[in-house]
Amino acid sequence: MRSPAAHHIGLEANALLAYSRSHPERSPTADFRGRMLKPSYALFQTHARHVIECNRLADLRVQGRAHTIAANGRGLTVETDRGLLHARRVVLAIGRTAVRRPGWAEGIPHVFDADFKRDDQSPWVHAVGFGGGITAAQLALALARQRPGQVTLLSRRRLRVSEFDASSCWVGPACRKQLARTPDFDARRHIVNQARHSGTVSPVVATAVRQAHERRELIHKVGEVALRQDDTLHLYDGRTLQADRVILATGFSARRPGGRWLSQVIDSLGLPTAACGYPVVDWGLHWGKGIHVSGPLAELELGPAAPNIAGARLAAQRLHGSLS
Repeated sequence: MRSPAAHHIGLEANALLAYSRSHPERSPTADFRGRMLKPSYALFQTHARHVIECNRLADLRVQGRAHTIAANGRGLTVETDRGLLHARRVVLAIGRTAVRRPGWAEGIPHVFDADFKRDDQSPWVHAVGFGGGITAAQLALALARQRPGQVTLLSRRRLRVSEFDASSCWVGPACRKQLARTPDFDARRHIVNQARHSGTVSPVVATAVRQAHERRELIHKVGEVALRQDDTLHLYDGRTLQADRVILATGFSARRPGGRWLSQVIDSLGLPTAACGYPVVDWGLHWGKGIHVSGPLAELELGPAAPNIAGARLAAQRLHGSLS
């Protein structure tokens, strides 16, 4: 994991550490890495399932697609394909789903496509993973384990290294105070965009890519694709790459999640937005009567960490404080 041990879905900050230590079959020294105690993916997932089971969260889940949200005399009604849900409050915790897709890449699979499964790819001879962030690097490393020497990581620039995708200052109060003191939401958008370390890789992953390149398990090339013709990628500098499998790992679009559906909710309920389309909310993440937000929709209040696990914890604290 890129995040430290304190970032998880439990309530107490040390819950992940305590969970690991309470299970003698697991070794804490193997489950955590480095001075920041970054947990293994397996441990994080096991602990998440533990939290879900202990709090019986699965019993509260209704899977379906929301069509509309409308105000009624006593609260809100959410119309879904599973029927109507009535509530005094609704928290919109919508994640990003619109991927960045270069113009030349129509029809090429993206790692964040809903139906993408890396292990289900048809047989290939040489694969290219396109992107410059941690997802692209991890994709290339995983493919290189399958077919060493037959993988290229193609990025538009040299890999940029950052421990996190935003400064740890945004997890604490210091940077968020700066945001709170900025009344202009266009200025807030600029602050959030500048603070985000998009398209970066952690030091550990950068080292893994460099070592794999040195061992010739993969090739890392810097270049921009101008055109794809059959199994050939033509770069702007005149070079070509032969690849019978190309996979995009170019991240998500920065535009507001929720698409046309959320635009209709905004119009029908008169919810305020900034020029960038994101919600204008108060300290308690209150957007309109009975409507609250979490995740990316809260980033003009919580900052660049809003879409992450740390941001989810901050949002939960704010919501609990405002609703208590």
